[in-house]
Amino acid sequence: MKISGKWKQLMAFALGLPSTIFGITLVLDQLVEKKIITKNSSSGILVFFLISTVFTLIIYATPKKN
Repeated sequence: MKISGKWKQLMAFALGLPSTIFGITLVLDQLVEKKIITKNSSSGILVFFLISTVFTLIIYATPKKN
């Protein structure tokens, strides 16, 4: 079964997502520990990242009409 280039890129993006979330969470946790940002702003940043990532996946997955 041959997979098109578009779907390969989409799958690579989706498979890299868990490690990206883990890394962002670690960075945000360090920023909260050092009192650079608050816990609420850290949660907001993480939620914003998740929503924008899901939105990006949906945009790439839907076919475009010419």
